[in-house]
Amino acid sequence: MPLNPSLPEKILFLCPIGQLGGAERCLIDTLWSLNHSHPQIHLVLISGSSGPVIDQAISSGASARSLNLPGRLESFGDSSTGTSARLRIKTLARLLCLVPATFLYFLRLRRQILLEKPSLVHVVGLKMQILSLLAVPRKIPIVWNIQDYIGHRRISRLILLIALFWFGRNRRIAAACCSDDVRKDLTLVLKNRYLCSIATIHNTVDLQTFNPNGPIHDLNNSNPKAIRIGLIATYAKWKGQDVFIQAISLLRQDITEFQAYLIGGPIYDTSGSQWSASELQQLADHYGLQNRLQIIPFQANSADVMRSLDIVVHASTKPEPFGRVIAEAQACARCVVAVNSGGSAEAFDDGLTGLGVNRNDAQDLSAKLTQLLLDQILMKKLASHGPGFVSTRFDRRDLAAKWLNVYQAILP
Repeated sequence: MPLNPSLPEKILFLCPIGQLGGAERCLIDTLWSLNHSHPQIHLVLISGSSGPVIDQAISSGASARSLNLPGRLESFGDSSTGTSARLRIKTLARLLCLVPATFLYFLRLRRQILLEKPSLVHVVGLKMQILSLLAVPRKIPIVWNIQDYIGHRRISRLILLIALFWFGRNRRIAAACCSDDVRKDLTLVLKNRYLCSIATIHNTVDLQTFNPNGPIHDLNNSNPKAIRIGLIATYAKWKGQDVFIQAISLLRQDITEFQAYLIGGPIYDTSGSQWSASELQQLADHYGLQNRLQIIPFQANSADVMRSLDIVVHASTKPEPFGRVIAEAQACARCVVAVNSGGSAEAFDDGLTGLGVNRNDAQDLSAKLTQLLLDQILMKKLASHGPGFVSTRFDRRDLAAKWLNVYQAILP
């Protein structure tokens, strides 16, 4: 098939990890959509570590391989330093120790980029986005997919601004953020400098996988009459597992039969930022939920898990960049109870497909769950509107056209 001259001939994708988090799933959806719509474009992925991202990228139509980040660089993060001066100093000291290994990795990455000769480079993950400013030749356009807030991450924000000042000026760089709220955050950080454009491209859902019809996970459910309430998330502490546990403990035991589930596991290697399964079990035991809450390890077939639940809870204690699990649950016709601020507020329709709650508020979450447990007709009505809402806003088949608009704005 002849190549449309307005399309890039080859796109090189860079991502820092090989595990499948929300950002990586969005990357896979992008690869699939581009290959589905424009199979003539050559898609290549380089991942910072091995893992299921490689296999998923290959099955989505890309060639893929890993170029492993140094272990200490892969696990480096500053999201948990907060306002602590001591933690920031400690993090800066760790960062200085990473300079030699980072420099060697930059040389290896640049060599691979020169060998690939891409038309443009599409980058996911802040570490790779900073590295791309050094490793990608200046004549090659760069597109960043921003999947997280940067404004509150003082060290990463400073490093990004320094890198843009020295290596980003007079370059063709564009960004697309996973929500309007993340776009506002990035705009505040950069103050309309350095980037040619900043757009919003919401994360999407594979509607062939996430739909009301399909297999259902049994979740070790011994009471088929019980209303099943679940939180599905990585074990990152800001995902709100502790808020969920406390909210479940506040539910009246006499209103109706229910069973709660925590489903997920660790995914990122960033130190000090994750729960362990034993910590969550201890917390559940502390609130006396031995018979009311089960901790289920990560399940590869998350759509099967969602179809087994009646209510899917989102309880992040920090602003959520988007809230992919909210959209996936709605696509499976499940009622959602989700934080109605930040990017997650853009992922559902409060009052139509679910109920919104205040962030970090176990009392409010418990009240909304009680409302649904007492009014199961409302619960089913909210759930029924989910598939239509998602199909018109978050269908991954629409990704290719949206990304091509971003690409074509900065291609020569």
